[in-house]
Amino acid sequence: MNELIATTSLMTPVLTWAITQAISKTPLNNRWLPLLSLLIGLLTGLFVGYFVDPAHLMLNVTLGAFGGANATWLDQFVKQTFKGETDEQKFK
Repeated sequence: MNELIATTSLMTPVLTWAITQAISKTPLNNRWLPLLSLLIGLLTGLFVGYFVDPAHLMLNVTLGAFGGANATWLDQFVKQTFKGETDEQKFK
């Protein structure tokens, strides 16, 4: 059971980040991406919790919300580490 929780807790932020990256390519204002990432993480956690591990549904929903918040951090980490781009540089 612990392996299943570990797998879902790792899968949720990565899946949330991938969905958020796909949405960032649309004309939607990127200002709303952190909030959208949190909501996508929450829904991803609900989806994973319901279909993969229904015994721990609320745990997966909570992990999904944290995963959504961490997906925003992951996006900034990747941009600043590998591309050398910060938000301040984009708007100047």
